[in-house]
Amino acid sequence: MALRLMVVDDDPEVLKWVEGVVEPLGYEVVVVEDGQEAARRVTQEKFDGVLLNADMPHVDSCALARRVRASPANRKSPIAMLNGAPGTAALQDAFNAGVTFFLEKPADGKPVRALLKAMHGAMVREKRDHIRVPVRIAVQWRTGGHDLGATSLDISVGGMLVELAENIALGEEGDLAFSVRRVNGRLGVRLRARVARKEPPNRVAFQFVELAAPEAEAALREFLAGIAEG
Repeated sequence: MALRLMVVDDDPEVLKWVEGVVEPLGYEVVVVEDGQEAARRVTQEKFDGVLLNADMPHVDSCALARRVRASPANRKSPIAMLNGAPGTAALQDAFNAGVTFFLEKPADGKPVRALLKAMHGAMVREKRDHIRVPVRIAVQWRTGGHDLGATSLDISVGGMLVELAENIALGEEGDLAFSVRRVNGRLGVRLRARVARKEPPNRVAFQFVELAAPEAEAALREFLAGIAEG
């Protein structure tokens, strides 16, 4: 499955040029001219990487980078920023906003290809972490004093699709609890999650917002790797 890269620039010619450089490398490229549209999409879709132009007159690129970092689905996706000759303060602002790669605006495609090569490992990890594995386990959803039972249909490091008979609201946050098997037994996993999507008649897609402990994330990764290999 192709790695998915969102490219944001207010200049259609720049977008067309970047798309022409990147697509032949096997990436799925999503080009976006409007900053508000980009901000909306990072909250609703999964991207394995994001490429931003720093010098857009109507878009605060650092604010958009912070929006990516605040998105449950994209908070760990690598962000690259293309700019002219940035000063130290501009670089620090971008770094503080969550930008992980920087590149001065190139005159040809070679530096862009080098940038994508540097980003590739992180993008592959993002793709792998969000691949959902079919598995049925008992899940408890706790919110607002209510404790609801559900059954998972698939799960990834970033989210879970469940069957849940009770009606819950889109965007609602609560705690998910379930247990996963490990080599030395089972471990309970508790995490914060948000209702990201609802599918009729009774399916709910959760995005994981925060795992309660690093051990829980390690256990979840181990569990999923065991299913994928088995």
